[in-house]
Amino acid sequence: MVLLTLSASALSGCAERVSPPVGVWEASGEDHGTLTLDPDGGFEAADLSSNLLERSEAEYDFNGEGTWRLSADGHAAILSFERASEGVFTVGTDVSVPVDFTSGSMYFVDVEHTASIELRMSEGDD
Repeated sequence: MVLLTLSASALSGCAERVSPPVGVWEASGEDHGTLTLDPDGGFEAADLSSNLLERSEAEYDFNGEGTWRLSADGHAAILSFERASEGVFTVGTDVSVPVDFTSGSMYFVDVEHTASIELRMSEGDD
């Protein structure tokens, strides 16, 4: 157990740390869209190629808004959606989505690990 704790703390010391996660997070690679976390606790997901609530590839661009807060350990942003849509279709919003941001990237991966999107802090927001 001590070895695992030492390894975890050694790795976390080497990783880029982002705190707090306020700013614009942009999709990387062939994905597109942004997730903006505001300092007042609001957020907006705009034109994302992935449905963050269903953690699946979006057939039409995914958009949403709501509030966010830090998890108790400070390692994850918890997104609570108030409104969401995929194209013209409204998406259910009864889910809070936690996502780790401390590595400098946010990853949203589906249950089967077949679809994912990586968001990185925009260069102008660090």
